[in-house]
Amino acid sequence: MKPTVSVIIPVYNHAHTLDDCLGTIVWGAYSCEMEIIIVNDGSTDNFHEELDKILNNFPDVKKLVKKVIDQPNLGATEFSRCKKIS
Repeated sequence: MKPTVSVIIPVYNHAHTLDDCLGTIVWGAYSCEMEIIIVNDGSTDNFHEELDKILNNFPDVKKLVKKVIDQPNLGATEFSRCKKIS
């Protein structure tokens, strides 16, 4: 059985880089099971529209994105305290 790697991507107002970020992760040469969790830290840009476009156009990405968490903006300091993601 291959190990599972969870990739957690914190996002705040960088919808324009989401496609490149996900592409780099998904099409990298990995020999493990993978899941992607995206944490939207209160973005005010078009994050959801960009994510929907990516997930609709790339089924390989859609298969790996297991969870999208939307939360109010907590800032880098609060996020880095390793809150439990469940």
